[in-house]
Amino acid sequence: MICELAAFERMADQVLVRAVDLEKFLFCVPPRIWALMAWKGGKTTGYAMVSEHFSSFAGRFGLYLEDVYVRKGHRNTGVGRALLGQVGRLAAALGHDRLDFQVLDWNVQARAFYERIGARSLEGWVPYRLSGEALAAMADDVNEGGQR
Repeated sequence: MICELAAFERMADQVLVRAVDLEKFLFCVPPRIWALMAWKGGKTTGYAMVSEHFSSFAGRFGLYLEDVYVRKGHRNTGVGRALLGQVGRLAAALGHDRLDFQVLDWNVQARAFYERIGARSLEGWVPYRLSGEALAAMADDVNEGGQR
């Protein structure tokens, strides 16, 4: 389903993960990621994947929602709400009171769904990512003393 989500988000060429990678992070102790699955009639209808993150301001951990995906034909049936309910239960079980995530700006249905359940966009924040060659170059540019 990760590949289905990537295709939906117009990013199919960016999927590099393998099942063995997921298994390594899902089944280690403690888990590094959690995958919550939705089923109907013995078939998967959706999933949510989360990991922990730390807020230096709050001094607490929270969950980061990397993915939530509901298969076509099962959307608008309560599957997404049920998945997020399970994410909320996981957060509570871990002692977390915060769930952060991003939504593609063009995905108006997802944005409307999140707003209906009480999520608010973080005005003033612009997501950035440093990865691949740029991240490696930064690591190479800094010497052991932390100076350029």
